[in-house]
Amino acid sequence: MKRLKTIILVAGILLLILSAASLYTAMQGISKVRPAEDYEDQGVRSFEPYAVYPVQVENTGAVGRDRRMHPTKETLI
Repeated sequence: MKRLKTIILVAGILLLILSAASLYTAMQGISKVRPAEDYEDQGVRSFEPYAVYPVQVENTGAVGRDRRMHPTKETLI
């Protein structure tokens, strides 16, 4: 019984040290996050395809009713 208490005490101390090290590492990571003022709007680049046609493809990734629900796949031409 004394041996079990010793093992529990040592495990508790090791977990305390591990949690302190994790907290220290987390605090270092938080300090590296830049403030919101450092981010600038770079604008938005968008792409619009000129035509999208549905193409019939075999739906092998589904079974039963799911196979019948979405039999087409949209592709760019």
